[in-house]
Amino acid sequence: MDNKKLNKAVGEKIRSYRRKTGYSQEKLAELTDLSPQHVQRLEGKKPSGVTLFTLLKLAAVFQVPLCVFLEGITNDKKCRVHDSRKYH
Repeated sequence: MDNKKLNKAVGEKIRSYRRKTGYSQEKLAELTDLSPQHVQRLEGKKPSGVTLFTLLKLAAVFQVPLCVFLEGITNDKKCRVHDSRKYH
C-alpha cells in the first residue's frame, strides 16, 4: 500500500472514531491539543501523513489501542489486546 492510500485509510478510521464518540473536529482538536486545521487535514480527501505521536493522542482520547488505526489496513487483520473488550 502506498503512502497516499495508507494516509487516507487511517484518516477514515480517525473520522469514524470521532463520529462514534460524537466529537466535532474542533472538540477533538481541543482534547488532543492539535489544531482544528490539523484534524481537518487528517480526515480530508488528501490527508497528510499522521505521526505516531498524533495517533497515540487520538488513541488515548478514543480510549482504544493504537492498533485500531491500522486494523484491516496492514496484514494484521485483528487488533491484539490484553483483554477481551471489543473496540468497534
